[in-house]
Amino acid sequence: MFRNVWDALRKYPLIDESYEIMDRLHDQTREMFLLSLRSLVDQEVDPEQIVKMDKEVNRNVQAVRRKVFEYFSMSTVPNIHGGLTLISLVIDYERIGDYAKDLAYMRKEYGFLDPMTHEMKDALKDMGDIISLMFVEAKKSLESLEQKYPTPVTLKERDLKDLYDGLKEKLMKNDLTRREVLVTMISSRIMKRIAGHLDNIASSGARPFPKLGFKPGASSWED
Repeated sequence: MFRNVWDALRKYPLIDESYEIMDRLHDQTREMFLLSLRSLVDQEVDPEQIVKMDKEVNRNVQAVRRKVFEYFSMSTVPNIHGGLTLISLVIDYERIGDYAKDLAYMRKEYGFLDPMTHEMKDALKDMGDIISLMFVEAKKSLESLEQKYPTPVTLKERDLKDLYDGLKEKLMKNDLTRREVLVTMISSRIMKRIAGHLDNIASSGARPFPKLGFKPGASSWED
């Protein structure tokens, strides 16, 4: 599956640079996520820093789209599957960037500027640790053209969902302020969505193009 993307780009000099851009997108979005988590949990990072990084991510996403479009326009026998898969992947990175920006602004949006309780801090940091590892594993899957499912990223996503479910139970039982509950609950759900996009990226080699973004066995998956 993803090997088709590799072939599409490697064999056509016009968009050889797309893989370098993809590599930058991966590193940029990982850094954005880690900084946004520090902004959310400890208020150590100015959200405006994340906004500037998001603009650069958007420029790189558009650059890849433009290169693929030019490839389709100029190639006599374009690899349609490869080009479309590449566009799908950069959309996942673009969404991760947007979610990181949302995390960074979560406190400001809901007016929660007090320190978080240690329990909530630890829960969000534990989720963040898993996502950080997912970024590493997702990059490995892209580089190795992983074609087996579930991928290591998929397995870590399942671990993260378990943490998410446990956090929901804690939020219903603990005596927290209304704003802390709201910020923590929405933030953890956003982090779950980031994990989902990383799974899409890592498993792109194991799914045909029409099913990218859909998980095997889910109600949205059709044989």
